[in-house]
Amino acid sequence: MAASKKQAWRLCMALVLLVGAVAAASTTTRSRSKFGGGRSIRPHHVQKQPHLEPLDAAGYRTYIVMLDRPSAAVLKKMDDDGADAHRAWHQSFLPSEFTSLGQPRLLSAYRVLFHGFSARLTRDEAKQLSAKPGVLRIFPNGIRYLQTTYSPSFLGLPNKMGDDDDDSPDNWPGAGGRGMIIGIVDGGIDVTHPSMQDGGFEGVDPPARWSGSCEFLKCNRKLIGLKNLYDRARPALDVAGGHGTHTASTAAGNFVANASFNGLARGNSSGVAPYAHVAIYKICGGITVRCPDKSITDGIEAAVADGVDVVSLSIGAPVKETYDDDVIAIASYRAMQKGVLVVAAGGNQGPAPSSVLNVAPWVLTVGASTVDRSFRAIVSVDDDDGSTVVFGESLARRDSIGLPADPQELLYREDGNRRYCVYPQQEVSDKIVICDQWYSYERTQQLIYTDYGATNAVVQVSYDEAQALKDSAKGPRPKKASLDFSTGTVLGTGPAPTVAGFSGRGPSKYTPAVLKPDLLAPGVNILAGLPFAYDDTDYEFGIQSGTSMAVPHVSGLVALLKRLNPTWSPAIIRSALMTTAYFTNNLGDDQRITDQYQVAPADNYAMGAGHVNISRAMDPGLAYDIDELQYARYVCTNHGEKALRTVSGDSTAACSGLGWLLQEDLNYPSVVVDLQEYQTYVTRTLTNLVYDPDLLPEVYNWKVEMPQEVNVTVDTEQLWFDAAEEQLSFTLTVQTQDGRPPVQGSVFHGSFTWTSSGGHVVRSPLVAVANLSAPQPSTAWDFND
Repeated sequence: MAASKKQAWRLCMALVLLVGAVAAASTTTRSRSKFGGGRSIRPHHVQKQPHLEPLDAAGYRTYIVMLDRPSAAVLKKMDDDGADAHRAWHQSFLPSEFTSLGQPRLLSAYRVLFHGFSARLTRDEAKQLSAKPGVLRIFPNGIRYLQTTYSPSFLGLPNKMGDDDDDSPDNWPGAGGRGMIIGIVDGGIDVTHPSMQDGGFEGVDPPARWSGSCEFLKCNRKLIGLKNLYDRARPALDVAGGHGTHTASTAAGNFVANASFNGLARGNSSGVAPYAHVAIYKICGGITVRCPDKSITDGIEAAVADGVDVVSLSIGAPVKETYDDDVIAIASYRAMQKGVLVVAAGGNQGPAPSSVLNVAPWVLTVGASTVDRSFRAIVSVDDDDGSTVVFGESLARRDSIGLPADPQELLYREDGNRRYCVYPQQEVSDKIVICDQWYSYERTQQLIYTDYGATNAVVQVSYDEAQALKDSAKGPRPKKASLDFSTGTVLGTGPAPTVAGFSGRGPSKYTPAVLKPDLLAPGVNILAGLPFAYDDTDYEFGIQSGTSMAVPHVSGLVALLKRLNPTWSPAIIRSALMTTAYFTNNLGDDQRITDQYQVAPADNYAMGAGHVNISRAMDPGLAYDIDELQYARYVCTNHGEKALRTVSGDSTAACSGLGWLLQEDLNYPSVVVDLQEYQTYVTRTLTNLVYDPDLLPEVYNWKVEMPQEVNVTVDTEQLWFDAAEEQLSFTLTVQTQDGRPPVQGSVFHGSFTWTSSGGHVVRSPLVAVANLSAPQPSTAWDFND
């Protein structure tokens, strides 16, 4: 789940645009701070890295075992005999019923996404089991971590509630998701939160396909499913820093009046799909908020089996890069086979190149962007020529800052950990301290006023502004400064959106010709629900940042699209969101989206197709569809038959006869090509989604925007669609302008667009790379890991 701890101020320090009120860091730990009101937190300066579940004292760990598909006759007999027959079949693969410690070996059984189970095994037992007939693949249990209002309005959705006649599903795009079920595979939920109550759902029961349940606790017509796959003995309560409640309320929270945090971002709150049902699958827990692969697999399995329409998965950081050894990619493939799209976090390891996560082409991968709202704070520096004013942001309470009346000395030290605000107490009293982010690639700074006797505040400022403040602090005569928090929330700020500094960037190392992330959605300083009375507070709303926060925005949009277009495949839904995304900000004159802390426009590796635009996605005109057969051809050509058998769960699956499909020829809405050769040919197929015969025929004309070093042509500059669901193909030719190979490693970013007589604009990012990397081959786990 992409960035985030719980409170608005409990944000990952390396990822946030804002942080809340704090006091000085102690000398014993670099990241512990004391927040206003006596609350302590431990900010995360660096995203936790994934790892394998450690072996226990007796040498056991959890393994996920994929079995070959049984014959139809055997499967029917087991289905007729019930769950016990499946359990007996799974048990037959294990060396005993219990481990040497007396623990049951068999943990979970899988029957929906694939046939298999999870069990406690030693390394040697796992290796022996992998050689048994009928065992397709074995995975050691990986541990992953979460990638951690106003944003629906920023997306162009209504911001209404109450008894107004306009407040109804009929006046919300996609009927507000009415009748749709969003599966939140996350950290649990606060069932008492107002966003999860069912006012307005009177007489609206879950759809007939719903087969889920609520375990331990009572649900309602809004919150219809509740399962704890992390600890089956307990209810799925959100004790993982509020992440689950935050993502669930972002995706589909009901209307709540007068929501705010610390008086900031006050207004009516709702999710993106407020009329949709919510099903919660808790897959993370523990003090460190661990998300085991076993729980993730259990959660996606249960969600698809229960009948959800979309899976919202704010998890990142694959333990392995190759998706045929990544349980999220495999489970998502099986969900795709059943018509369920998995929306996943692009990760918070940006802006480092190739830091994007969840790169399988059948997953919708979301990066994080800012919105045009600022929680304004002002830093005034006393200069010889007067006063220099720097605008920053802060989540501190505006009514109880407790700042001194007189300016305080600026302090910045580069020695050791002092640059990260690790000081002895006596050095920081009565000073304003400038701190670097504890993150190797982050170009932001934070400015902290520290005083152990008062309620304190943190202000986030830009990289360039922080450099100027550092110069003032390092001069021969240190300057003094003061902080002003009186402004509060400011709307309409710019440029917006921008690509969040922490958002994962491409290219993908495993699928270099599939552009990831796919698109951007709001993921910085998002106001949404938090568990009541968490951390000894009574906050019901808080602000968090991360690609975790971007994911539920898109999951809600998927529910709106699927409500309006129930026959659309997962690939068509993804295409509709990508080809209608916008790539300009709110400053006018067609200024492109920029990186959050950089002046230069964001490239395709940073923003994918651009920022999601729900109003246009409702009527995209055309779509790039991909069926299971094409995915299979893609896997075979680029990763081999072993990989196909793993992701499909069929040990008899064969690549012979499927045909050849180069990585760049997958019918993806974006295009990445290799400039190594004199010419590169890439083919795409578009499907007409206009069903009204009065609007047909519709003629589309082609246009390309590309750096002058690259020449792009198309075999037909016009496409003429006469009927709904008609498919037409085109071929791009990409080459250098002078016909000579470019410098190795050169990358050129652009786009091409099909624009119709009916007003549809279908835009695709285009990336040309000199010597595009080959996909990584299928790999297997080393049982000595």
